[in-house]
Amino acid sequence: MTIVRENSDELKTITVLLLHSADEPAVKSLGIIEDFSRSKEISDVLVCKIGGSQQLTQLIHNGYGIESDFGEIIASCGELDRLEVVTFCTSELSQENQSGLRNDSKLIMSRLRIGAPAGSSVREHRIYFPDHRNFGNPNQFLTGEADSRLVAIPEDRGGDTSFARPVSSSDPVFSYHIATELISICGFWISINSCVLERINQQASGTSSPLVQIVRSFARSAKSPVTSLMDEYESADELPVPVGLLHAPNPIYLVEEAANKIYTYDFQLRPENKYSIEQQKIEGKSLLRRIFGRIWRDFKALGRTLFKGYTTDFNELVDEFAQGLIGENSWLSCLPSPSEENSLMVTQDDIDEVIEELEHSLQSQREIVWTTQDPWPLVIREILGVIDGGEEANRIREDAGNKRWVAVERDLVGSTDSGEINEVVQYLLDESVGEPDSKKRNQPSLLQIISKKFHEETVKSRARCERLLNHLKQLKPEDKNVKSVGVSKTVTITFYASLFLFLLTFLVFPDFMHRILDFHEEMRGETRIRWFYILSAVPAFSLALFVSPLESKRRQNFMLGFFASYLLIGLIFFDFIPAIDLNDFESRRIFETVLLLLVLLGAYLIIRLYYPSILKRGSSSESSESSVPEVDEVGDHWNARGKTLLKLSLPPYAFILTVCALNNDKLLRKGFIEENSGDLFLFGSIFSLAVLLITFIIIDVVRQREELSLKGWKAEYIWHVKETENEYRNFKIIQNFETQWLGTGAVLARLLQYPYGKSNELDSIAVSLEHNQVELLKTQTTLLKLTEEGRQSFEIKAQSKINSPGWLSSQYEKLSKAFLEKVTGGFTDLEDEDLTQPESCPYPVAIEDAIAVQAKGRRWPFCYQVFNGDFDYHLRKSAEETLTELLLETFINNPNSHEVLNRGPGLESVSTSTLSASFGEILPTRQATFVPAVFGRTIDINYNTEDRLESHIWWPKTIELPAGQEFIPDTIDYTEDHQSSNAVIVQAVRVDLSGIAKLHDFFIAEKSYKQPEPPTKIDNEKTTEW
Repeated sequence: MTIVRENSDELKTITVLLLHSADEPAVKSLGIIEDFSRSKEISDVLVCKIGGSQQLTQLIHNGYGIESDFGEIIASCGELDRLEVVTFCTSELSQENQSGLRNDSKLIMSRLRIGAPAGSSVREHRIYFPDHRNFGNPNQFLTGEADSRLVAIPEDRGGDTSFARPVSSSDPVFSYHIATELISICGFWISINSCVLERINQQASGTSSPLVQIVRSFARSAKSPVTSLMDEYESADELPVPVGLLHAPNPIYLVEEAANKIYTYDFQLRPENKYSIEQQKIEGKSLLRRIFGRIWRDFKALGRTLFKGYTTDFNELVDEFAQGLIGENSWLSCLPSPSEENSLMVTQDDIDEVIEELEHSLQSQREIVWTTQDPWPLVIREILGVIDGGEEANRIREDAGNKRWVAVERDLVGSTDSGEINEVVQYLLDESVGEPDSKKRNQPSLLQIISKKFHEETVKSRARCERLLNHLKQLKPEDKNVKSVGVSKTVTITFYASLFLFLLTFLVFPDFMHRILDFHEEMRGETRIRWFYILSAVPAFSLALFVSPLESKRRQNFMLGFFASYLLIGLIFFDFIPAIDLNDFESRRIFETVLLLLVLLGAYLIIRLYYPSILKRGSSSESSESSVPEVDEVGDHWNARGKTLLKLSLPPYAFILTVCALNNDKLLRKGFIEENSGDLFLFGSIFSLAVLLITFIIIDVVRQREELSLKGWKAEYIWHVKETENEYRNFKIIQNFETQWLGTGAVLARLLQYPYGKSNELDSIAVSLEHNQVELLKTQTTLLKLTEEGRQSFEIKAQSKINSPGWLSSQYEKLSKAFLEKVTGGFTDLEDEDLTQPESCPYPVAIEDAIAVQAKGRRWPFCYQVFNGDFDYHLRKSAEETLTELLLETFINNPNSHEVLNRGPGLESVSTSTLSASFGEILPTRQATFVPAVFGRTIDINYNTEDRLESHIWWPKTIELPAGQEFIPDTIDYTEDHQSSNAVIVQAVRVDLSGIAKLHDFFIAEKSYKQPEPPTKIDNEKTTEW
């Protein structure tokens, strides 16, 4: 807060303005004061407006009136030596309101003096602004207690040698007149640390008439805004070339070479892995030993193998293996089972579905912890080093031709006019740049080339995942020739036939087995028929279930008919058969013939009626489900069970019937078998056993090969599953690299566009030109413009100071440091491992969240705040301070370095030679006087009043007095030039003050006015706020 002014005697002072809200010209003058505050030409001003029961306090700061608490601001200023309260009004304010203003100011002064510490003085000054030739009636305002009373001369003149222009409340410039007089009298100019009020001492002379002094002022304020110079840097097509470096003759080549070297292997994919089969070298003897050892083990387990089924169900093994993998890797459920015959190419929808499932099943969003040095800081220094000549990029520039060469073209390095983050990200990812048929700029920038490399690596990584998923879907067991090594049907049939023959030989041909199994003599014919009926029940039921219709209702009707028919046949066998003498050979022969015909007829009917539907059922399973209307899935299930049961029951059924038939002396055994049973037993045993062993060895060897092939397929499948997961994790890492780069690249793009930050302040030139439209002659704001000679001198100095090699990297470090101070509460001196730089933040972020300004961590929030301009002040401050100092140095050391844009005829801006000549216009050329007639007629004003004025001058120390200046005032204060963050401000002020006069000696009309008695009590004390 700059409302506290410290003068050369180190006395701290605050000056407060007090006015009435009904005084319209006075209120308008506050707007003019705000304009001067906006242009940084004056210090902050504390204003208190009084009117009725309201009291409004405002602190004018940076061009805005900020509503404040009067007492709180005064109390917060700390130690003060003086408090100057300046109450002012115009002739437009009514007598009643003048009285109210006087009483309210008296109450405020009373409270301030009560609250003032020992040694501090609180004084009140009253300034009255009359119209030209119309003094008005200030009796109520200028009477009463006050430490001084001043009357401003109502005229405007450029200097002592210029004609005056009348000023009245009806003129548009009247408010400017009030504002500039207050600024000069109260010492609000930014470069002045004292004021004329400190030198006024109106001691009472024993008279009842108030004492007054006439006052007027002149001011010149010269500005050389650094902001305009900074804007020239920002609007230029090229960034500054650092001192000692050269513009690259082929910047395009330098940019492309730099991008190739900056994008290092740290951000790239590792070489793609290829599956290789591990082969073990086994000697011939060891191989034979393994094979025959396995055959012996399988032979010992032959019983269990025969019970379970000797030929493997390959699809079941594959499905069992696949289900086990799915249990561990749920994303595999999105792929078809390896046992399915579908070998079509995987679609993009399949890929997207699997990748989405991988996203859910794998914890892919993980922070990347570098095992080596973090490459991100070096990437930033190398990118900026290609532009600002930083030593980190010396090798890159040298490889491109010369380490003194730099690329400074904004469009080649990555500067963009886009102001929003999403627009900058779109600019970085613009794939049309560089395309031959593109209508846009054909040469991509450095940042765009690097962005393209990150994006291409992301696409490459995803393509790896897609290839693995595609291969994984098509990786079928047949690809490993597993089915081609299976056992042929001939060998399988031969194996079971030899086994059947061996058992049949053992149970039929030996006499001791024949005596055991020959029960035909002891068993009656009807009994054998009944056993046949019982043994045939299971195969018959299996066959009926297998050929049953698929539709539920038809299947129910079919099975009901089967059971009814089979029971009917049972009744016949158990009730009707005993009536027939089946022991008689002829009768039995007739019956058996009839029974055989019935069985053949039934089989024929079944095949005739249901075999076509069975074939149709098999083909319909391969076609669409709509080809068989209203098919019951449960029916298919029951048919499958019937088929399985038929396979299990039919071989033992046929074997039992064959053994019984061959042991029947009266049927098949009679004749050849009975006569040659011994030879048949010997031949059948040897032959069947030899064939059985040979086929067993063949099957076992084939099975070993089959299992080895299946094992190889499993190993390859598992490898592809693990490799897919690894590549997907790599994809997320590469994708995260791209997102991280886009955040960092966006910050760099904005830095290249605004290397000194984006100015949010009003341009001082525009403000000054706005004043020039209605500016007074006595107060002028002039502009210092560099001449060509001055500009060359200034740019050489500026380049060495703010554009030395590595200047952009230094600017980036300021951004990073400011951000860390903000997020850590100022603890930027922490150890490196405890202080994550924004460009090194590993926090994983989705690009959608980043663009939607929802990203967490530090990298993207840093980007958001940079684009919001939160740290522009840090970029601009040091540069502007340096430039301001150099600019002032240029003005002082070289008189030919600048020209002054001053007021000319018609209020246009014209160029004058020097600042000394421009400021010299306000210096007195002789004894200063005033004409009392400006205040009114002879009946109102005493024209014989002393007209001499004493001039008080504040002159800049760096500017010499004009040559030929003959009249030198006694009181000249030399002031320092003010250096703001964005301008050099040089000011000269003159305040003329008359001698002390009695109000009634000067204002004749006041004699007829009787001074009112002071009130015994201030009624409005309760309505005045602190």
